[in-house]
Amino acid sequence: MSDMEVLGLVVAGWLFYLIVIRHGRLGFWQRVQRQPDLAYAYFLNHEAWRVEDGLNDDWQPSRHEGAWVGPFYLNLGGSVVTVYSRADRYEASQIELDAYLKLKELRDAKS
Repeated sequence: MSDMEVLGLVVAGWLFYLIVIRHGRLGFWQRVQRQPDLAYAYFLNHEAWRVEDGLNDDWQPSRHEGAWVGPFYLNLGGSVVTVYSRADRYEASQIELDAYLKLKELRDAKS
């Protein structure tokens, strides 16, 4: 393996850590994928999130630079939708949804 390949792997690992793991996002998105219907309903009904399924107007996140975080992709069992979150509400909304999904998993495990 060349030095450039090693450097590339190190940089990729560091970016993965910064973007996904550092804020616990990996666990959150794994939980979302285990319960996509609940997460999808949450995204549709909370102003902190925007779901793009190709059926909406011509909204584009690039027109709102810095205001939105994403894109994130949600697999709904055959179709994939793109999800964005408001940058100023992302963390709080993610924590709220994550707590709800964790509670749902605990209740389902007990029954």
